[in-house]
Amino acid sequence: MLYNKLYNKVNLLIGDLGSGKTTFVRFFAKTSGIKTTVTSPTFNILQTYNCKDTTIYHFDLYRLESSLELEEIGFYEFTKGNNTIFIEWADKFNIENIFTRYNKISFYIIEENKRKIMVDIKNGNS
Repeated sequence: MLYNKLYNKVNLLIGDLGSGKTTFVRFFAKTSGIKTTVTSPTFNILQTYNCKDTTIYHFDLYRLESSLELEEIGFYEFTKGNNTIFIEWADKFNIENIFTRYNKISFYIIEENKRKIMVDIKNGNS
């Protein structure tokens, strides 16, 4: 099941504006038992949701100007440990070079209400 492959993992979300990245995280959170509304962290940079067995950290790097800002927001501290992490716009700063184990989830707009989602699971040695 895909849910189990994303749970307690780093998940890099790649795709154009409006391609469904936040909607995907919203569905995952709902499946995890989150009752509160899951919103885009575009302006906050980070939204946190506590589940029974994990914490979901949902980042949106769209507004960041440089990779130095990752340090300023405590990004590296949040990505340590056994939490479920979703990072929108992860390709902006080559985030995948930081991790050896991650899931890369790419979103493609096919039509107005149709998306293609591809999941690439990277299980490097760490």
